[in-house]
Amino acid sequence: MKSFAKLSVALAVTAIVAVFISASAQGTGIKNISGTAKSKRLISQTILFPGDNPKHVIATIISENSISSSNPEWNDIVATIYELSDQGPDGGSHSGYMVLHHKNGDESYVKFDGIDKKVEEKSGLRELTIEGKALSTGGTGKFKNIKGTGVYKGKANAMGSIINWQMAVEY
Repeated sequence: MKSFAKLSVALAVTAIVAVFISASAQGTGIKNISGTAKSKRLISQTILFPGDNPKHVIATIISENSISSSNPEWNDIVATIYELSDQGPDGGSHSGYMVLHHKNGDESYVKFDGIDKKVEEKSGLRELTIEGKALSTGGTGKFKNIKGTGVYKGKANAMGSIINWQMAVEY
């Protein structure tokens, strides 16, 4: 169950990082941005076993992801992710919010939700594909009025996650 909990955390962090990218924009008008989010660290998690299935786990996770992008405003960004993960033996769902900490001190906020599907299990290491949608919900400073949507897709296991994302944003 510990590897499942780590996987749930990795999924949450990856999903959140992918969403945080959605809050980015530069200048006026719609900006298309893309990049990669990678698990950085787990801050905290609570694991619940509802009892309906021994492999059903619900987790609340707070984690950090590092974000990279060819867009300088979105490169080398840290995202704090607050996620709820509901996982069963073949996958599940995740949702939450993330705070993107930009280098200039401003923040942007993203809401995300998606699904996880079990891909394979090698030597007891569960791997999932992750995909979902993100919605920019505001921010501070330059990103105060940011609006936009995006998608993300990636993989996660107990060792971490890597997620590719694309967003269309305006502020």
